[in-house]
Amino acid sequence: MIYSRTDCLPADAGYDEERLEVLNKHFQKMIDADEILSANYCLSREGKVFANAAMGKLSYRDDDDRLLQPDTIQWIASITKLFCAVALFKLAEDGMLRLDQAVGEFIDEFKEVPFNRITIAHL
Repeated sequence: MIYSRTDCLPADAGYDEERLEVLNKHFQKMIDADEILSANYCLSREGKVFANAAMGKLSYRDDDDRLLQPDTIQWIASITKLFCAVALFKLAEDGMLRLDQAVGEFIDEFKEVPFNRITIAHL
């Protein structure tokens, strides 16, 4: 397990540190069972990071013993769609945008035909 810098202690963010131990043990159990290669997380509340850790190997290669670091840049593939969807729905929930709004209201390249009819909901 490798920890990285945090802004405050979990307790200072209103988070029970024992829950982090449960999380760490769960990930380590999955790594030990070869269910996953590695795991990392960065948790924050109200803009303050209170937990930032990584565990496991960086590569499946037998000749590569490097460990995953909290700041390792990783390929996350299509999971970015999930982050975008959650962010868009949160903005809609907060009244900052509507799902029927044209994407062109936010991205100039989408203002012209044939892209001008694409809405946030289409994304």
